[in-house]
Amino acid sequence: MKTTKIQDKPLNIAIFSNLYPPIPSGSSSFTWELSRRLVAAKHQVTVITAQVENSPVYEQMQGVDVYRLPAIQFPQLALAHNFRWLSYTYTPRNIRNLLDLFEKKQFDIIHQQNHIFDTILSSSFLARKKQLPLILTVHTCVHHPNRLYNTVLAALDALSRKVIFDRSDSVVCPDPVSKKYVEIRHRIPDSPIIPYGVEVPSPNKDSVKNIQEKYNLFKKRVLLSLGHVNDMRDRMDLIQAISQIIQVFPDVRLLIVGDVHIQKPVEMVKKLGLEDHVIFTGAVPHDQIPAYFSLAEIEVHTFKGPYPGPGIASMEAMSAGLAVVTGEIDKTYDYSHFLNWENVVMVPPDKPDPMSKALIQLLSDNDLRKRIGENARQMMAVRYSWDTVCNDYIKLYRETITRRK
Repeated sequence: MKTTKIQDKPLNIAIFSNLYPPIPSGSSSFTWELSRRLVAAKHQVTVITAQVENSPVYEQMQGVDVYRLPAIQFPQLALAHNFRWLSYTYTPRNIRNLLDLFEKKQFDIIHQQNHIFDTILSSSFLARKKQLPLILTVHTCVHHPNRLYNTVLAALDALSRKVIFDRSDSVVCPDPVSKKYVEIRHRIPDSPIIPYGVEVPSPNKDSVKNIQEKYNLFKKRVLLSLGHVNDMRDRMDLIQAISQIIQVFPDVRLLIVGDVHIQKPVEMVKKLGLEDHVIFTGAVPHDQIPAYFSLAEIEVHTFKGPYPGPGIASMEAMSAGLAVVTGEIDKTYDYSHFLNWENVVMVPPDKPDPMSKALIQLLSDNDLRKRIGENARQMMAVRYSWDTVCNDYIKLYRETITRRK
């Protein structure tokens, strides 16, 4: 009788992530996209996540089995950048149910998404209990601009090293920034890089029309800033730049799309009298993002902190063919394919003047703006294909399982 090799047989994969749809976040969208593409590649995938609001305890989404653990929802905390979806799932009842689920499903491997939420406790426990290989993908570099909060977070980050990093068979980084972070903070020098897959579908025409009507965007020049508003991405430089830009282009409208976790930028908009030009939309479902891309001419935001680099929001905008303005990337990180004023525009963070000058130049030169956007789209299609990303993870799963045998 012929034995099926691990390289040939479909895999049975358990993915842990506190964040999963309907939660709107970058790692939530990544986990959903990876899980559904693994199923499309004929693998079995079960996602274990936190239950939020009225989401069902169990459902199947495009062939992905989704189990949501009843969770204690924490209030929004300044320590956690006022993140709305902070939860606790590591309860005796949930562990008992997970043990039953693992006994029933007989998984081949566990893949933990993000190290900053409490499902690392369950995934690392079950990996030990069931003697299963464990993969960790790092999505967040832990940092806070407040010195006291940053000290506390560094201590918690050190604890996560013992819980998940030291027990993982492989720690995957999506970019050079997170790789450097893992090397310095968690002392792992050889983490493989598997980048984010980025693919933006065509916008829904009804959604485009509804957004135009809702925010009165007809005959307006739209700038988009995508991502939650927090201390690391507060938009203060951008809001101050808008006060200069409207002197040249009074028809500009800035849409800031994402949950607003701090009030400082809202207060700045009022202080500068920009209520007619800056709109905070709040979070929107990820499937509506293409409609916002189609209405915008430029996507723009920068990050604070010691780990600069283009985030997934910027890369999605680039994939959609938008000119993107982001923060300067430290030359110690290998982002050599991001070429300033060729396929992206980089400005110093926290400095409104360089940002306003860059945006005015792009708004003034349609050919330049469109060329940068098209160059970005082509680069993203080559380097950040979801097919490649999915195949790289499947290869890593198989190699990791084989090493354990």
